[in-house]
Amino acid sequence: MRQLLSFSLLFLLLSCNNADSEKCKYGAPTPVFSKEIKSVTGHSFEAKGQESTEVATFENGMQLQLKQSGCNDIKQEFQFTIERPSEGQPNWFLLVSEQFIYLSSLSEQTVSMGMWASVISSNASLFKFGLPIEVEKGFFVKIDKIDSGNNAILLVELSENLYPSTQQ
Repeated sequence: MRQLLSFSLLFLLLSCNNADSEKCKYGAPTPVFSKEIKSVTGHSFEAKGQESTEVATFENGMQLQLKQSGCNDIKQEFQFTIERPSEGQPNWFLLVSEQFIYLSSLSEQTVSMGMWASVISSNASLFKFGLPIEVEKGFFVKIDKIDSGNNAILLVELSENLYPSTQQ
């Protein structure tokens, strides 16, 4: 699992493409999505140094803002805006997992996001809003949510070495 997590972060995050980024373990941020992906209805990407912001909208109505930052220790912040489920109180952590499942189904470029869906769903009972959990030594997931009328904003932070490790 450790190698899969490391590979997924590396694959999703960054690739070397300029002189300054070659000093960084993960290189400069690159876009994860593009307008060439069939289900993407809108897309923008802006990078400055080791930080980037990507915004994508999808045919299912979901909106995603993805911020990437870091050089040797990285962080991705996913902000999913979705329609709030109309019935009952959903398991928000499983709902986050469903967003990653959807993203993983879009293209070969995003298939590794299914691994994050699996990690989140298998640890759903351990999450508490706003508190990171260490899913592997040095790799953390933090989930939060904001209710916004008919919508919900799901905040997911994937990070490496951002918090003190509790694992040996």
